Amino acid sequence: MAETLVLETSQCGFKSHLRHLNKKDGVIMAIYTIMVSTNYELDKDTKMPYFGDSRIVGYYTNEEYAISAVEANAADIQEHCYNYAIIEKVEEGLYSPATPSERKVYVWSNDLGFIQIEDYKCMKHFCGFTIG
Repeated sequence: MAETLVLETSQCGFKSHLRHLNKKDGVIMAIYTIMVSTNYELDKDTKMPYFGDSRIVGYYTNEEYAISAVEANAADIQEHCYNYAIIEKVEEGLYSPATPSERKVYVWSNDLGFIQIEDYKCMKHFCGFTIG
C-alpha cells in the first residue's frame, strides 16, 4: 500500500498540516473518538463550549463500532455521572479537528441509555471537541 504525505489546510482553517494519503484508495485515515462529559452547553460568560468534567474514553477506526459502543454504554462509559457522549471523526494529521458535520452527540437517559440527539444550534460554529 503506497502512501504519501500531503500538505493541506484543515477544514476549520487552521495552519497547514501533513496527512498520510493512501494513493491506492485516495483515503485519508481517520479515527472516531469518544468523549463523555457532564455538560454540553455554551458558557454564559465566555460564549465558548463548556463540558464540565470530561474525558476521552477511547477511539475506534470504524464509525459503526464507535456508535455501537456508545449506544451500548460499553465498559460503563457513562460511569453514573456523564450525561453526554460525543463521537467525532478525526482525520490523521496535525490541526485536524472534526467539523460539526463530523460529530454525533448523545444524551444519557436513565431508562434508555445514550440516545443520539441533534447537535445544539449554538454548537454548530465550533469544531474539534475531542482532539485536533
